[in-house]
Amino acid sequence: MSGCVRIGVCIPISERGSERRALSYREMRELAILTEQGKWADRWNSVWYGLPTDEFRAERADLVAACERIGRDPASVEVSAGIVIKDPRTIDENDGDGIVGDVDHIADAFAAWRDEGVDEVMCRLEPPSTGVVETIVRAAETFRGSAAGQ
Repeated sequence: MSGCVRIGVCIPISERGSERRALSYREMRELAILTEQGKWADRWNSVWYGLPTDEFRAERADLVAACERIGRDPASVEVSAGIVIKDPRTIDENDGDGIVGDVDHIADAFAAWRDEGVDEVMCRLEPPSTGVVETIVRAAETFRGSAAGQ
């Protein structure tokens, strides 16, 4: 599994591979496009959230329906989500709009997204800083350690 740094940090949160092409929800929004791209996409991505929301679940249901219409197993499409990690001085608890930027809150968010069936999260940092990246790395280590103990 590989992580990457762009706007933020990508953290694989499942054992599935991460070397596949991704399509955003906006690219797949129209039903015809969703169905056509559902034939070819290896990964589906939706962004920017805190914890999983009903909006994310509805978008994912659209993907599942499109896959079923064309006879494709929805589980064959990896799922990634973009989450917003906020400065802990600006937010008190995790919600649908952002994650508190400390190790425990971020690790809890990774678990929530994993439980939602997401294979990888991409983290947008608000505001960006190397300190937040280091915190995300520690949260990923905490998350992976707790997941291995389950």
